[in-house]
Order: sequence, then structure tokens, then C-alpha cells
Amino acid sequence: MSEGHGPQSGSTKPSGDAGGVHSIIQAEAASRLGLIWVLGAMGRFVKLWKSEESESLVVYDYGAEREQAGQLVISKSSGEITSRQSVPGYAPQESWFLYGMLARHKAECLFLEQQFPTETSIGA
Repeated sequence: MSEGHGPQSGSTKPSGDAGGVHSIIQAEAASRLGLIWVLGAMGRFVKLWKSEESESLVVYDYGAEREQAGQLVISKSSGEITSRQSVPGYAPQESWFLYGMLARHKAECLFLEQQFPTETSIGA
């Protein structure tokens, strides 16, 4: 391989990834796939409380306490999960990192099982 092309010896970053964009894309893809084991070392625990349910969707509040909770919506038909609200008191990125990723993972599991309990939780 000629000099200046491809990864250098010992490098794990692809050639042409000067800003680290590849790593950011990988991290986002990993979180969307539910690979949130990275948080395991931090010992996170998130509760989910059902606040609304219809034939087409389920709405869950999520967080450490119901009084200070974010909210997400699960489409029963498509499995699409959308965030309605971040956990108050946190910047959106903090809320997503501390609670949202785990809540989304649990919501994906609930959709796959087609079971939507009144209250549930997940820890990592």
C-alpha cells in the first residue's frame, strides 16, 4: 500500500476519517441496535410507567422518578419509537445518555413481545 493511503499500522480509524465521523456513526448505530452494554459499567436503572394506551400506540413516562420523567411513544403497528419529551432538568443529550437509550431498548423489547405492562424497568 502506498504511503498516505489506508489505515496506518496500528490505527483503527479508517483512512479519510479526520474528524472521527466514522466513530460517531458507529456509536449511533450501536445505540439504535440496542447494544447499550456500554452503560453497564455505570450501573443505570430506568423505570417506565404507562401513561396512555390506544389501539395504535402506547405512551410511557420514563426516568428514575415519575415526577421527573421523559416520555416516549411506541407505535403498536410499526414499532416506531419516538421521544415526546426529555427528562426535565437535563440537557437533551444528557437525558438520552442517562435514561433514553435504556428506555428505548426496553420499549423495543415490549414491542417485540407485544406486551405493554403498566409499569416495568430495565437496568444495565
